[in-house]
Amino acid sequence: MDAHNVALQTLTADITMVKRDSALQVSDTLVGRTSYLPKRTKGTMAFRLDWATENGHPKEESIAVIGDNVELYQPRLHLVKKGKTQKSKGSKGLGSALGFLSMSRAEITANYDVKYLGDEQVKTGENTWHLQLTPLKATNYKDAEIWVDKNGMPIQMKIIENNNDWTTVLLSNIQKNVKMDVKIFKLDYPKGTTIQPF
Repeated sequence: MDAHNVALQTLTADITMVKRDSALQVSDTLVGRTSYLPKRTKGTMAFRLDWATENGHPKEESIAVIGDNVELYQPRLHLVKKGKTQKSKGSKGLGSALGFLSMSRAEITANYDVKYLGDEQVKTGENTWHLQLTPLKATNYKDAEIWVDKNGMPIQMKIIENNNDWTTVLLSNIQKNVKMDVKIFKLDYPKGTTIQPF
């Protein structure tokens, strides 16, 4: 993982996110495309996510995170929400999951009790090592799991919250270290769009 972590400068991928409400026993599946910059590339972690569908229906929504700042743009509502990642319910599980992309082995072992759960093939066909990560300090979730491919990259992540809701994130059609303009992390929206805080 460390060699992959050092080598990763940029990443783009298709993304499938499943959010499960444990009380209602319902899941929402969102599919889209993401772009990601690890912190070491420009000094601040950034990712952008453009959703295309939700539960098979068209969905037009974009999320951009730079450091701790998040923007959510919903064109159909002519609405932008701005705030900090910890206040954004929609980005909490996603942000925690994507955070594993830039963690070194030392960071993981310092912050988590790590258990190897076995070799496992994910939905996209890759063979992975399945790891369970239990936080050693209080966090906004109680457990995490990652599926790491043969190159040392987490391609699937699962965050289990304290109330047993969970979020899984699966990356596919991955492109690494492609040239990326940092301007893509600044969302464009027309004049007159309503801006609200989270």
